[in-house]
Amino acid sequence: MGLVLHCLIIQEAYALSNIAKKGDKDHNNFMSGSLIQLSEQTSENAINKDKDYKKVQKRLPLKSEWLIVNDSVMGGVSESHLVFDDKIQALIFSGKLSLDNNGGFVSVRREVPNNFFSLSTYICVGFELNARRTLQIRLRNNSTFDGVAYVSEVSGTGELSYVKLPIEQFRPRFRGWDLSNDPRVSTVINSLDIAQFGFLIGDKNTSPFQLKIHSILACDHD
Repeated sequence: MGLVLHCLIIQEAYALSNIAKKGDKDHNNFMSGSLIQLSEQTSENAINKDKDYKKVQKRLPLKSEWLIVNDSVMGGVSESHLVFDDKIQALIFSGKLSLDNNGGFVSVRREVPNNFFSLSTYICVGFELNARRTLQIRLRNNSTFDGVAYVSEVSGTGELSYVKLPIEQFRPRFRGWDLSNDPRVSTVINSLDIAQFGFLIGDKNTSPFQLKIHSILACDHD
């Protein structure tokens, strides 16, 4: 099945309302700052991969609208690309970090349907990432471009891995600053309020990386 792709390039770092349209029908590679629409498709293989999760409540579609936000919003030159591989039914996020111009991160995010994680105590992710690379899984309680994100970190092994992350253990950060002890910020994100889900790589490793996301699940206790 072909992909229907629509890319929107961010013109201003903190104003999604100033996005200009740019279509690309011939390529599955996207520039940083691109909003990507992927037609939804259910994968029986992906469902079977998650058989170890006894109480899977919901599956977040991988083919959806994803926003790439790289350090280019602050003058950096790190690169990333996002595609969906129909053959393996996985979202593939790849690229290379650059520490030039005080940069050094790439990320991708999407909005979450209302109350998607409302009854969940865990977020379960099936992924592959280069060994010794660090992946941030990030949640937000609003749909704005900038602001506090609640973060949990996992490490790549070079092989397919499944992680089950307690939502209550995600910790607040803002532009790299740990806000766990800031009285103005809630230390825990309420699962009812999760409005964005995303991934970020900013581990200062300038070797090329490849992240394959096989599943994102709302999970409950075993």
